[in-house]
Amino acid sequence: MQEDMELPLQLLSGGNLPGFLVQLKDVSFRYSETSPLLFEGVEVSVTSTSRLVLLGENGNGKTTLLKVRTGVGGSD
Repeated sequence: MQEDMELPLQLLSGGNLPGFLVQLKDVSFRYSETSPLLFEGVEVSVTSTSRLVLLGENGNGKTTLLKVRTGVGGSD
């Protein structure tokens, strides 16, 4: 059985950061050349004042999108 874990989280002030902190343009992903696209043409821009929420049912690609962004997964 998995126990609940409590992790401390501290958000630091970003100050006056210029431009985008994260920007994705026209990002698409599939697991293999023969599999269908999991997502296509995703565009996201995050600034120091942005708030971002990823919502979707299980299996819709939320974690995969984050993995692609961090370089853990590949994009086509």
